Amino acid sequence: MTLSSFLTRCDQYSARVGMSRARLSTILFGSGVTLDRLNGGHSVTLRVLERAIGRLDARIAERPESEDQAA
Repeated sequence: MTLSSFLTRCDQYSARVGMSRARLSTILFGSGVTLDRLNGGHSVTLRVLERAIGRLDARIAERPESEDQAA
């Protein structure tokens, strides 16, 4: 997964569940500005990014798109 695709998945998820990017950033990284910083060209370690990807995957698995469409 590229950083660009990760940021796209974050934006798609936050839009789908009605969560701000800052709130999702706090959940994934413990800081409300990290997603914006990554989008702006800053970096994080691979370990931190892998942990965030795992957290995002877990949140997506908890609330699949099919649940949103049924509601």
